[in-house]
Amino acid sequence: TCITSCCPLSDRSLVVGDSCGRLRVFPNPAMSKDTVFLQFTSHHGKVQKILQCGDSLFTLGSDDSCLCMWKVSSLSWPPTMPPSLYDDHVIIDEKKEDQHLSVNLALATAQMEDLDFSISHADKTSSTHKPPRPWIRSLVPPSNYTVPSLGLPDGRLVLERIHGYNGHNAKNNLHYISSGESIVYSVGKTLVRYDEEGDTQHFCSVEGRIKCLAIHQERSICAIGQENAEQGIVVVDLKTMNYISLCKSAAKGVHSLDFDESGRHLLAVGGNRLTIHDVDNEVVIASTLTHATETLDVRFKSKANALVEVGRNFVRLWFIKGS
Repeated sequence: TCITSCCPLSDRSLVVGDSCGRLRVFPNPAMSKDTVFLQFTSHHGKVQKILQCGDSLFTLGSDDSCLCMWKVSSLSWPPTMPPSLYDDHVIIDEKKEDQHLSVNLALATAQMEDLDFSISHADKTSSTHKPPRPWIRSLVPPSNYTVPSLGLPDGRLVLERIHGYNGHNAKNNLHYISSGESIVYSVGKTLVRYDEEGDTQHFCSVEGRIKCLAIHQERSICAIGQENAEQGIVVVDLKTMNYISLCKSAAKGVHSLDFDESGRHLLAVGGNRLTIHDVDNEVVIASTLTHATETLDVRFKSKANALVEVGRNFVRLWFIKGS
């Protein structure tokens, strides 16, 4: 991970973007590796550019082909309460005392007095008198020295708008809500619900790049398949855009999802393994290996205890045993 872009938010805050799509807000100056910071995610891949315009901050992603608009606001948390109780996107590193932030002038002066660079060993043996040391008087703090801050930065980011859409690296990532007034799609690491009424967007960010989506209209939920298996399958309530379930997946990434009619069971394919999850209980109820060649899509067969798998040069019909 490396820093790819940077922009000052104010005299006391600094925002940087990295190669993993993360935005981090640091206090300015940030001179210690243990500096507390706030972290926000939306992009996948490198954050190519950060630009501030008034109270808005614009970030451009190089891999997800989108432009994100953030609102810059000040922090207003009670000083005795941790910020994580107020914002799910806040990450606070454990603050450790840095022993190298300041210089003990008395100790440095005593150490300098023990040094003698102007008298040879022979001179020391012949005379115990030491000449004055003018460099001791010049050991003073710099006039423009700024004490590094170990507290939180004075600004935070709130995602307001995402411009752009990328359907090249994801499957089934654009859906209409049954009411016809909203659409749901993914950009980078962010699930977006766009409401026609009011021309507003609502967001839910996940840890990894979104590979596919599945919508259940009656329950108004959305399943998010991510690039890495360790990040699991996230199920989101589309009304509140909050997590309601997390289904762990043993497959190497998830590239196809589908709900059954009830919305309780979720079919997932990743790598060469097919699994069925119980969404409410967050458990796997069935699993099997798929065809050796690439699977393109899977679907529950309506009103039947079966599912269909489609891939390159094959179509397979599966039955759920014991259900």
